[in-house]
Amino acid sequence: MLRHATLLVPLAFLALAPSARAGANNANLDCRSSERNPMHVRLHGDIPGDLADFSLTLEVDGKSLVMTPAEDTIDVIIELARGVFTLAVERKDQGDLRMYAVPRSVRLKGGSRRLFEARFDAVLLSAPMPGSDDPMMTDAMLRDVKLACTMQHKVDDHTAHEPPGGR
Repeated sequence: MLRHATLLVPLAFLALAPSARAGANNANLDCRSSERNPMHVRLHGDIPGDLADFSLTLEVDGKSLVMTPAEDTIDVIIELARGVFTLAVERKDQGDLRMYAVPRSVRLKGGSRRLFEARFDAVLLSAPMPGSDDPMMTDAMLRDVKLACTMQHKVDDHTAHEPPGGR
């Protein structure tokens, strides 16, 4: 009996894998500094939701820096119903990005972890200055920038219009 159970567990995961990916999507994040801030800062893109891929763009006064899994590592904690959101991107060749949501500011629409829209204030603790050539990154880091953020996570069911048996 035990031999059959060990064989069935991997087979069960293989059977579930296509349906688990069918309606997957990442969360979309868009954060902007206040218009009163003399430096225009925007952080936007896709962060890991159901998928591990990500693409974030940091824009500061017209210069941009793109962060992707090819060069960078991301850690995200999303528990918006409890007011928790943190984002950390470790960069291979430049300074790291660190950001967190101000817990009392989190406003969440939609109760599902898979379908939601949130608004919150955030603090960009540190981030590399796009376009900087300072090798030490001491003067080339953004610090303590207040941002207003929106985050959306919507799952598109790509299998809804497929004929039986897939494409």
